[in-house]
Amino acid sequence: MSIKKSVMLADHFIAYAKARGLTRGEDGDVLWSQAVNGAVSSLTRLYDLLLPDLTEQDWHLILNAFNGHFFTDMDLHVSIASCIMDDLGVLELSEVDPKVAESVRKIAKLTVPEQAAVLDMARKFWGASERSGNSLLEIIQGLRGI
Repeated sequence: MSIKKSVMLADHFIAYAKARGLTRGEDGDVLWSQAVNGAVSSLTRLYDLLLPDLTEQDWHLILNAFNGHFFTDMDLHVSIASCIMDDLGVLELSEVDPKVAESVRKIAKLTVPEQAAVLDMARKFWGASERSGNSLLEIIQGLRGI
């Protein structure tokens, strides 16, 4: 369902929309709804493609580390593995169960784009008013593409 809203667009988004060029209307102005919706669709698809295959334990560690987190654009510069270590209250992996340590090592190897996709999913998980699924992995799967 579409809704009409009045929003303020940041200068960097206006420049981005104008640079895409294909969204110009008959009067030469940007078709703002198309520009916003197109950018969000592209970003959603990109995050879905980048989201790594993670186990339920991996997701538990990630979601616990970001429970109650205030997400900002600066989150692209965080290390998810470091945040998990902070959440666990440990400085070294030798202080945790070997299975947890294995998950943290795997998460530490994620690329910056993969981490961005994981953080986006954590943000959607904690922000979702409704979650459907019987397991955590089913819930994560249900949030893909949103």
